[in-house]
Amino acid sequence: MSVSFAGTERYEIEISTNLEALLAGVSPVHADTNESPNAQTYNRLRAMPPTELRAQFRKYETEYLAGIVAEFDGKRVVPALTAVEVPAVGDMRLARISRVRVAGAMPVGARECRWA
Repeated sequence: MSVSFAGTERYEIEISTNLEALLAGVSPVHADTNESPNAQTYNRLRAMPPTELRAQFRKYETEYLAGIVAEFDGKRVVPALTAVEVPAVGDMRLARISRVRVAGAMPVGARECRWA
C-alpha cells in the first residue's frame, strides 16, 4: 500500500491486492488457496477476464471502502474509488495481483495523515 499527495489538496492511496481472495473470502491463514473452504469460488474468480472481475469487485466496493481508514489530524475521511487495475489471467498457480486506487480531498491545513 502506498499513499501520495498532490500538493496540499488531494491524496491517493494505491493498494496492491489479490481481489479474488478478497471477494471469495479466502483467509490469509491459508498458505494455499486450495485449503480454503472457499477455494471453488476463488478459482472461478481467478479464471475471470479483467472486465468481469472488475464488475464483481464493483458489487463489493462500498464494503471495501468502508474498511479503509484514512485520517487527517485524527479525523476520518472517506476516499472514493478512482481505479481498479486487474491484470490478464495468467498462470493459474500464481496469485493475480490487482491495483486498487482510492483518492479524496485533503482537509485544509492538514498536518498529519494516517491510513490502514
